[in-house]
Amino acid sequence: MNKITKALLGLVAVAGLTLTVAPGANATVLHTDVNYTGGVYGADNAPYTLGWIDDQATSVRNYGYNVRFFEYDYKLGLHFTSSADFNDLRSVGQKPGYNWDDDISSYQRW
Repeated sequence: MNKITKALLGLVAVAGLTLTVAPGANATVLHTDVNYTGGVYGADNAPYTLGWIDDQATSVRNYGYNVRFFEYDYKLGLHFTSSADFNDLRSVGQKPGYNWDDDISSYQRW
């Protein structure tokens, strides 16, 4: 194998690793910390539960999609709908004294 071929294979391997680690820009992405940092969970639609990030999301990116976020598993409970990104869910509330920080358990996109 010549040097150019080896270099290209190395770039493809690195690019493949990068793609498997980062969620796609078309997925709704939840982060455990403010300003889109911390642990990351991304999916087109959340299953009935969010698994490890259930009730831990503090910031979220929707990439322009309409998303309805639910308080409980199985898309139940209080919910809000938005296409906006939120760098801090503590600023998003539905009633006095309540916010969505660490309170999203499922969501639906369309």
